[in-house]
Amino acid sequence: PLNVDSIFYKDPPFLYLSEYASSYRDDFLLFMKHLQSAISKMSLYLNTEIDEVDADLKIPIHLMTALRAKGKEYDTVIVLDVVDDIWPIKYADTEERLEQERRLFYVAITRPRKTLILITVDKILNKRCNPSPYLDEMEL
Repeated sequence: PLNVDSIFYKDPPFLYLSEYASSYRDDFLLFMKHLQSAISKMSLYLNTEIDEVDADLKIPIHLMTALRAKGKEYDTVIVLDVVDDIWPIKYADTEERLEQERRLFYVAITRPRKTLILITVDKILNKRCNPSPYLDEMEL
């Protein structure tokens, strides 16, 4: 069964989810409400009602980093937060690191067999975001 340990310690790429959750401080119910809303919106993209996904996960969802997805393929891939400072990461301060980030984004967007969904947002944690420059490079 899924528990806090398996989410945050066995697969460490959940740093952003942890940061996001911490912004709610002690208001766990509000965090869960917003998280459920995001999951519901995502299910609309997949044309799947969230109620149709039962505890057996007949529609498996794999939450992973782009690096962890390397070499794997899925019917549908959703890339979250396709915004500047995440794609590429704001710490990419050299030309070499920027190219490494570009290759990593390429890995992420070449994993789907059928459907690729790129999600951009206007704000993250109340901070204004611009779309990733990679979208312009792809002419999207």
